[in-house]
Amino acid sequence: MPVLDMPLEELKKYRGTTPKPIDFDAFWDGELEKIHRFDGKYEVIRQQYAAEGIIVEELNFYAPDGSCINARITRPDRKGKLPVVFNFHGKGGDIGPVCATFYWNALGFAAVSMNCRSQMGKSDDKGYRGLLGQTGLIVRGLSEGRENLYYKDVFLDIVRLVDIVKSMPYCDEKRMYARGGSQGGGLSLVCAALCPQIRAIAVDYPFLSDYKRLYEMDLMANAYYELNDYLRNFCPCEGEERERMWNTLGYIDIQNFAPRVQADTLWFTGLLDPVCPPSTQFAAYNKLTCRKEMVVYTNHGHEGQWRTDDKAVQFIAGHPSVRQTI
Repeated sequence: MPVLDMPLEELKKYRGTTPKPIDFDAFWDGELEKIHRFDGKYEVIRQQYAAEGIIVEELNFYAPDGSCINARITRPDRKGKLPVVFNFHGKGGDIGPVCATFYWNALGFAAVSMNCRSQMGKSDDKGYRGLLGQTGLIVRGLSEGRENLYYKDVFLDIVRLVDIVKSMPYCDEKRMYARGGSQGGGLSLVCAALCPQIRAIAVDYPFLSDYKRLYEMDLMANAYYELNDYLRNFCPCEGEERERMWNTLGYIDIQNFAPRVQADTLWFTGLLDPVCPPSTQFAAYNKLTCRKEMVVYTNHGHEGQWRTDDKAVQFIAGHPSVRQTI
């Protein structure tokens, strides 16, 4: 059986390499308290789109740092409460075409898709990130500490998004779900970890896990290239400075969020993934304490496929909670 970085039996026991900060949960509990109290303005704008029976809306909301975060909502044009699925895109991308979520609407779901700040979508980033490590998203703000990390703010944007959508008259907050691949897979897991109302998530080959493992595997040339740039320029030698870097990155490592996830989880991984190696994925998956299932593709890498999409839709649309109503 082809395996990229360690045998499958070892993967099933692997628990990660990047450290978890001692105050990880206390830090994130404090951040959640602040973002839940934040009463920033937002607007929902109805869009014109030739799709009978589907409402298309643009949502723009402000983060505490003044950034304007953009999202799209598509939903069936009918009264009553709807289940809601949150969709998250890959690194450097955007939410894609309007029609991309119509299959959710056909199944009776409202679909919410968020553009991550300062990627290819319409969300900006006004957060202070310091002078060092600006070339990559993972290390953006790293020189200034955990409060200024780019992904810390993206994670809180997700919480703010869920809070806003929960207030909408069509949203059934007891039937909320999340879905995404790569960066979107990591964000789906974080969404469930920080928003315990999320009932189920479908995660494809997630990004943002076990950064130190990638360093040890010498696989920082692709999606994680900025880690190599940061190490070379700002902490090229082993020692206290480098350990402080790994510890700070631990605040945005999804494996450290995994124990907080209560949502039922369906996970897809390819054993030949050179971008998000299987060990980095298993580091997070093995720390999940919720109901979970992993689908392992032995000859696939970091790639989407129709089987994955079909299984994810069936998993969420067929979840027992979908048939429940308030």
